Amino acid sequence: MNELAISFVVYVCVTGGALAGIYLNPVLPPEQIKDETRQAVNIAVGIIATLAALVLGLMVASAKSSFDARAGDVREIAARIIILDRTLRDYGDETTDARDQLKTMIKARLERFWAEESQAAGAPRLADMESVFRHRLLSLSPANDTQKWLQARALSVAGDLEQTRWLLIE
Repeated sequence: MNELAISFVVYVCVTGGALAGIYLNPVLPPEQIKDETRQAVNIAVGIIATLAALVLGLMVASAKSSFDARAGDVREIAARIIILDRTLRDYGDETTDARDQLKTMIKARLERFWAEESQAAGAPRLADMESVFRHRLLSLSPANDTQKWLQARALSVAGDLEQTRWLLIE
């Protein structure tokens, strides 16, 4: 059942219960309408309302916790993209193609995220783009130890970025 159907069923039950109470009030014997009975009903209603508020509070806390975790993952991805771009920039002019591929991948991911499903179907496959980017990083020929370290760092950050993205998707 979807949320609208469930809320409609709950509405009908609550309204039906209220109408039944209004109808049965004049019919009930006087000993059922004493102050002690009213107090017992008020206590039961108070307990139910408190439990409902507690459940709603826990649901909101859980949703906020989940949102905060996803927001942290997105910030981590953004930071890794910046680190990867700066590492490639520090490597030298040989990484211009790789940096352009990185920008293209990021643009495609954003467009796929915000696009309608029908538009996303015709977009290039992100897995293919990641493979091309990885091959561009692997095809770099470091000339000195600094470039070797920067290439290793770029491959490490790219792998971490891919892993974080898949964890966010899953």
